[in-house]
Amino acid sequence: VIAQSSRSCICCHREHHKQRAYRQPMLYMYLLTAAACRARGLAAARSISRRSVRLRAGSTKTLDALREELDKNNVDAFVIPSDDPHLSEYVAPCFERRAFASGFTGSAGTAVVLKDRALCWTDGRYWLQASQQLGEGWELVKAGAPGVDGIAAWFGTDEASEVETVGIDARVTASSFASSLEEHVQVRHLDENPVDKVWVDRPAMPSSMLRLHPLEFAGESVESKLGRVRAAVQELGASGLVISALDEVCWLFNVRGGDVACNPVALAYAYIDHDTATLFVDEAKVPKDVAEALQAASVDVRDYDRALPFLRAAASEAAVCVDPSRCSAAVVDAIPEHNRINEQCPVADFKAVKNEGELRGMRAAHVRDGAAVARAFARLEKRVVSGEATSELDVDALLIEERSRDPTFIEPSFPTIAGAGGNGGAVGIHAGESTRRGDGGALSLSAGSSKMGTAGSTLVSSGSGRDSSGFVAVTSAPSAVSGTVTVGSGSAVSASGAASVLSGSASDGASGAA
Repeated sequence: VIAQSSRSCICCHREHHKQRAYRQPMLYMYLLTAAACRARGLAAARSISRRSVRLRAGSTKTLDALREELDKNNVDAFVIPSDDPHLSEYVAPCFERRAFASGFTGSAGTAVVLKDRALCWTDGRYWLQASQQLGEGWELVKAGAPGVDGIAAWFGTDEASEVETVGIDARVTASSFASSLEEHVQVRHLDENPVDKVWVDRPAMPSSMLRLHPLEFAGESVESKLGRVRAAVQELGASGLVISALDEVCWLFNVRGGDVACNPVALAYAYIDHDTATLFVDEAKVPKDVAEALQAASVDVRDYDRALPFLRAAASEAAVCVDPSRCSAAVVDAIPEHNRINEQCPVADFKAVKNEGELRGMRAAHVRDGAAVARAFARLEKRVVSGEATSELDVDALLIEERSRDPTFIEPSFPTIAGAGGNGGAVGIHAGESTRRGDGGALSLSAGSSKMGTAGSTLVSSGSGRDSSGFVAVTSAPSAVSGTVTVGSGSAVSASGAASVLSGSASDGASGAA
């Protein structure tokens, strides 16, 4: 990403020193400069329309190279999940191994490379996208369809009767999934990921700086959160707790990051015991103000790579709580079985219950984002009514531009998904220059993140050209709190629908709400 290193605008490649974006140390800070070059907003939309532009589509050469690695490791198959070491749904480019190997860039899916076949499991959201993107030699397995086995169960079928040993990278494979595989085949933990051996231009690890999440929006101090966590760990009969999920780590320490596009998180682990709290993160990412705040809360900061050795040492002497469904096999295996307490991380429940500060922030975020979306829809309506050619990329550019007018805006909380006509069925794919359309009914999903919270919206319309009598729905889904669906007819609901979301209620005259 050009702007990540030079802080120059993606549209004109010039620096905008007076733009507030220049002060945002975020992966997506360059989006905020789109308003300065709004005449070229299409370029801004194009730049985020695909998360994996640096990845080559899966090819037979890639498959051949991976199969050579299978032979070298003496395994019959290798499983390539979508995950990073923290089992995140959305990952930094350097962890997009499944996308590199197969060509499929959806956020959910698992690939399996065998000596004579290559399979990719993904759910119904991505069947159409995967069928279009999977490279030569790859087969789509429609996960969740009637009669379709899951990955672990498939290895126990006649189709996989010749597979005896399956290789995995324990650092990016869920412990619970590894255990399910072991019910059917012998699982071998490989020292080095085979994909990394053939991915010669693999992106570097992310290096975005941490930032403090203000107490007015966090609503609770780090010390208070640590007290609650320690009490919960004691109730579980454990002496320590390992936290792997990135959102839980950031929530606990009231920090945010930019290591994953559209997600305000940083690659980090945490370990909490009765007396200490340790954050494992690349120390180069910790600016002075963050370091001072963590020190004031009695949080020790150690390098990211020291997490597993530290955990092995701590777990050798004390009982440690770990969640096998949310932690990698490498993390779980670092804890001896006799000292391992398999329980859900208590931080998940604490984080799900929003305090007054968080609720105020989410409400304010909806007000600001709803206004931005309403402005964008109004401009879009004028373009369509005037007969101006409009594509999905234009929708993306308008939303970014209007959101960037807000000084609290940081980044989209996911790249805008806009599809018209035939593209409307590909609910998980982001339009690019080669796929852009402007005809027929349309589907648009977008969301923005600010310092206060996250707000999202969905617009569905039927009809095309100057016809604005189609069906429209606006939905909102902030963080872990369920949102509001507003239903009505006519394009004018794009403004009134957004306003109703802001107040947290369904629109008057709605024909349905959820």
